[in-house]
This record gives sequence, structure tokens and C-alpha cells, in this order.
Amino acid sequence: MMASTLLLADDTLWTGAPGDYADPRVPDTLSHVRELVKDRQYFEATQAAKGLMDRPPE
Repeated sequence: MMASTLLLADDTLWTGAPGDYADPRVPDTLSHVRELVKDRQYFEATQAAKGLMDRPPE
């Protein structure tokens, strides 16, 4: 029986390359999004969250 081993790098599985992808905007923006959701302002929460979906500032 033939066996194969697949090695995965956890840090680069989704990004494709090593790097520091921590975004300092996330904690404040996430708190703001949570407040908007709590206040049932779903459209505004979605718009605020979309700002986190781009690449973090370098």
C-alpha cells in the first residue's frame, strides 16, 4: 500500500505567503460593528465590517 504525506503551513494556508497580517484597526472597528448590530443597524454594521475585508495597512 502506498502512503502520501501532505504538509501544510498553518500560517500561510489562506494567505499564500508569509507575512504579518495583524490589522490594528480590527479591535475598534469590531467593537463598533457589535454596537451597531446590538442597535439593529444591520446595514451600517455591514458597511463598517466591509472596511476590514481589504488588506491591512502596511
